[in-house]
Amino acid sequence: MVLQHSVEANLDKVRAIMEMAPPNNIKVVQSLNDRIAAFNRFVSRATDKCLPFSKILQKAFKWIDECQKAFEELKAYLASLLLLNPFKLGEELSLYLAMSQMAGFEGRYPPMEKLAFTLITAVRKLRLYF
Repeated sequence: MVLQHSVEANLDKVRAIMEMAPPNNIKVVQSLNDRIAAFNRFVSRATDKCLPFSKILQKAFKWIDECQKAFEELKAYLASLLLLNPFKLGEELSLYLAMSQMAGFEGRYPPMEKLAFTLITAVRKLRLYF
């Protein structure tokens, strides 16, 4: 949700994922991926966390143990979002950067360029805090 001076996760949307049953077909997995995309700003290493869901979209649907484990870990991670406090003016913020080997087309670049791309992306997403 975009507020006057901040961007916060919509807790109703978080709860919708938390209460979601494991997907039983491709359409439900697509819906899950769409919902997760809305939280990309708040989910650290979202690409890695959601990789099993993307893999089953490329093949015939088969919800395997790897998918179930990733689904449960994602729910646990989203539950921790409920504990976050909004940003307060004057607080010191720390920015931690992480690169994924599975980050799409950026995978062909050297590590330093990936890190620079990660920084640029983070600055764009978090510009309200600077």
